[in-house]
Amino acid sequence: MGGPVRWEAFTHANFSRWLYIHEHLDDLTRSFSALAIAALLGVAMCAAAAMIRAPFFRAIVGLGYPIAPRSRTETLRLALLYLVTYTLTLIIPYSIPGEGIAFQVAGLATLVIALVLIFSDYVVVFEDLGPWQAIKRSAVLLRAGWIPVLLLFATALLLWQIIYTIYGNYYDQANGVFALFPLSRLLVQSLVTTILDVVLIFTYDHLRKI
Repeated sequence: MGGPVRWEAFTHANFSRWLYIHEHLDDLTRSFSALAIAALLGVAMCAAAAMIRAPFFRAIVGLGYPIAPRSRTETLRLALLYLVTYTLTLIIPYSIPGEGIAFQVAGLATLVIALVLIFSDYVVVFEDLGPWQAIKRSAVLLRAGWIPVLLLFATALLLWQIIYTIYGNYYDQANGVFALFPLSRLLVQSLVTTILDVVLIFTYDHLRKI
């Protein structure tokens, strides 16, 4: 945003990144360089998390599941799906002012949309369907097993809240940021995400065979 890039400022902003983006959305969209840097750092963080998660995933499920897109078509389909997903669940809600009922309604709508889309990327990969067909297929699977999926979804939200609270207390009280602490958060989040992914994939496998 025009200032020097410092480790502590970056880790603080990364921890509360959606709040940060929400507060600075106008500035980010007006500055191509700031938006480009934010996107580049976001991709770097995603890549780092994926590299941490890959061996954990392989250790749990073995070699039977892909850890990366297997073709250009699959890559394009996933990219389009994620474009729609993140537009609906992140870009649109966080473009709404944080004060007022509209943001609260958007937050609730986001949870519903996330539930409907919960199996969509698995459908693209394992059933070789396009984004729109994958979304419809995900809704059908959700209807068939909504109780376990809802329990898993609620568990995921609870775990993320616990992690956010634990690390948030540190960021709020610390005068400086110990370098290994953000890395430990990345590791913890990767482990939790991997476990949730594995359970969700097995749930998807079970539901599609019913």
